[in-house]
Amino acid sequence: MLPDGTLQDYKVTSTWSVVNGLKPDWLHQLNCLRWLAERNGLAVRRLQVVAILRDWSRGKALGDPGYPQRQVQVLEVPVWSLRKAGDYIRERVRLHRAAAGGRVPECTPEERWERPTTYAVMRRGRKSALRVFDSLEPARDLAAAEPDRRVEVRPGRAVRCAEYCPVARFCPQRRAELGQPPLGETAPLPPSLRLPDDATVAIH
Repeated sequence: MLPDGTLQDYKVTSTWSVVNGLKPDWLHQLNCLRWLAERNGLAVRRLQVVAILRDWSRGKALGDPGYPQRQVQVLEVPVWSLRKAGDYIRERVRLHRAAAGGRVPECTPEERWERPTTYAVMRRGRKSALRVFDSLEPARDLAAAEPDRRVEVRPGRAVRCAEYCPVARFCPQRRAELGQPPLGETAPLPPSLRLPDDATVAIH
């Protein structure tokens, strides 16, 4: 916390995390931190991520004005109302309680960093595609124009699930996608963490 009411969060991250704009996870996290700070008597006026770019390149910065010009970037984070932050936290608590009871919600395409299947029109002797389509029919039409063309299917994938999620091997959604059987019943919570079925979560 800075004296002017700015709450900052320092993160070591990749350059592309900054080039692609503020991550939704950072937006959510900083607003939850503000909600907690306000509940503990700290008035927060601004939110910022101080991003330290671990793979930053001075050479790229000199040659590309669109590339971050310094290794440390300060990103402004939009500030939610306290009501919106409280509603978000309540919903996350509900989802966690449901998951603890074995009802695991499926991740959205955005959460999975999903890349759709595409269809590339290739020409014999050429490495790059003539054109890439989001659907098969226009790709087939373009490929049919000349005999040395073909359609190459580039399967979509959930990048986060395949490469970054630490619990993907346990996830029912991911296992079903890979044609793997479910792992079975979720282990019960220890008594210290168990809540009665009619319990409510109060967030003031």
